[in-house]
Amino acid sequence: MCLLGSPRRWRVAVLVLTGVVFILSTFLLGVGLYYLLENCDTYCSFVELALPVALVLFAIISMLSAAVGYIGALFTNLLTIRLFAIFEIVIFVCQVCAALTFLQINEKLLPASVREIRALIAQAENSTVINRADVILENMQRRYQCCGGDNQSDWKNGPPLSCCVNPNYLDNTCKYPGIFVRGCADAMYRHFLFNAHTWMYAVVVILVVKLFVLVAGSCLQFQVNRSTSQGLNRLGSSVFF
Repeated sequence: MCLLGSPRRWRVAVLVLTGVVFILSTFLLGVGLYYLLENCDTYCSFVELALPVALVLFAIISMLSAAVGYIGALFTNLLTIRLFAIFEIVIFVCQVCAALTFLQINEKLLPASVREIRALIAQAENSTVINRADVILENMQRRYQCCGGDNQSDWKNGPPLSCCVNPNYLDNTCKYPGIFVRGCADAMYRHFLFNAHTWMYAVVVILVVKLFVLVAGSCLQFQVNRSTSQGLNRLGSSVFF
């Protein structure tokens, strides 16, 4: 397949494809950073933190590899192209393995989140004054409309007003219909799954484009090596004769 095109065509293909990867990765990086800055300004649970951090790391690595490939193709630097081809193979395999591993461990995020929230509840209930754990739990329960880690029974001293669907601040009671039934771990996990499925499409698109980049980069390296060898052979023939 690499013999079908000229070095110039494969060079253009690498430039275009690496440019597409860089743009898509920049968008993914922006989404991950926005999620971190917007929703994790004070505190993020493990479930909330896992996906944006994974996206940011994936995007940064993809941007770096795309930049190396673009520079190598732009200046037709054989050493840079070779480094890019090796680097891209390693990165592509690692990113695919990381994505598959992330999909496998996502079921373990729910019990980990339950333990984390219960630890915050214990910290809040053991304190006689309002502390950071109280603020974190209040914001979490209001945002996700939930109560406790698994359910309201996690609050040993009784659920706070942030667990109420319609809180009555005058007498510190819950109006009808009462307390949120869903636990915060389950609520955050469902939110995580929704975002994971949405952003996973973007990751798959980038990986598919990177696969084409890998093929185009390998063909460009082959064509440059071939052209260099032919040039050296012609030079040797002219000197000999």
